[in-house]
Amino acid sequence: MMDRVIICGYFNFPRGGAAANYVQAIAKVFLALDKKVIVISNRNSDVKLEGNEYQGIKVEDVHLREDKFGHYLDFNFLIGKYYKKILTKYSIDSCDFIIAYSRDPFILNSVLKIGKKVGAKTGVCLVEWFEKKDYNRWFSNIGYWKSQIAFYKTNFKFDYIFPISTYIEDYYMNRNCRTFRLPCLVDTEEFEYNEKLIDDKKIFIFPGNGKMKDALEETIQAFSMLNDEEALRLEFHICGVGKFAKQVIEEHNLENSSAGKIIIHDWMPYEELVDLYQKAHFMILARDISRMTLANFPSKIPETLSYGIIPICSRVGDYTKLYLKDGENSLIMDGCDVNTILLAIRRALAMTKQEIIEYSNRCRITAETKFDYRKWVRPLENFFE
Repeated sequence: MMDRVIICGYFNFPRGGAAANYVQAIAKVFLALDKKVIVISNRNSDVKLEGNEYQGIKVEDVHLREDKFGHYLDFNFLIGKYYKKILTKYSIDSCDFIIAYSRDPFILNSVLKIGKKVGAKTGVCLVEWFEKKDYNRWFSNIGYWKSQIAFYKTNFKFDYIFPISTYIEDYYMNRNCRTFRLPCLVDTEEFEYNEKLIDDKKIFIFPGNGKMKDALEETIQAFSMLNDEEALRLEFHICGVGKFAKQVIEEHNLENSSAGKIIIHDWMPYEELVDLYQKAHFMILARDISRMTLANFPSKIPETLSYGIIPICSRVGDYTKLYLKDGENSLIMDGCDVNTILLAIRRALAMTKQEIIEYSNRCRITAETKFDYRKWVRPLENFFE
């Protein structure tokens, strides 16, 4: 039986984005199983640790060289040696369980070599499945080729695979891999939950981060088509992708439209984002159907559900297939074109205060019963047994 769980990757831990939050929730599942958890990652300097721990998770910082050329070499070609060195320091043995959260074959192979050498079990978290079209200049893109090697070759060497979606799970299950599907999880008790206050304005949010999978350009255009009376009844906050949002508004000459009144946040401390979540009524997530969106599970779904925020989202992936139901805890769109998004916004604006409260409370219940990490402790324990 495992004594320690070591999670390796480069995801700006803690609170540095969706990847860091995903790992944090998984770590809490193992902590609930009375395991000691160590996260080996670059550290988010904006978050203060207690000693070298965050919420009971030991954090081991990965320091790459800081000069531009040295960092490029380390990040793209030499990063595996950093993980090998740290893992060796911890005297890994057969009672340890090493998990990689990475698409980098150098990191993955470091985990595999250490694990194989001492007889420790290994696992890999798979949260993306990209195609050539998802990369600029894919032929010369190092990230593309490393992800292909990882997905189609290296991942099969792990003892366990933790896919984020049924789409990825099916691929590996059909090739006789031992899989346990882990969507994005949350801690619904970490922050206080209050029933939504409904005043004259309804607050819409778009929390973005990382590789853009969402039809944000079409979403901004849809908001620009609202009439003045409609625009006065809402606020639309865009978080994390301010530069892209500003470019869209400028390119489409939307400065004098309703889109010009959008509130754009370039970057927000997590505590400020939580304050916005506690006020917000709707989260809008428009996506096309592709391998990338079918394979992914956006962390913004369970995260915003836990604050009682109603998702307005396109029908794609596990979240609309398994967890959300139109007219109960969400407003589902079929497609992501401008007119479809506009109709969904107007549908939200037409909801009564009582309807918003009822939907919001059902969102919170969905988060508590489907995505709280505590609900996944026993299933994961059963999987290992």
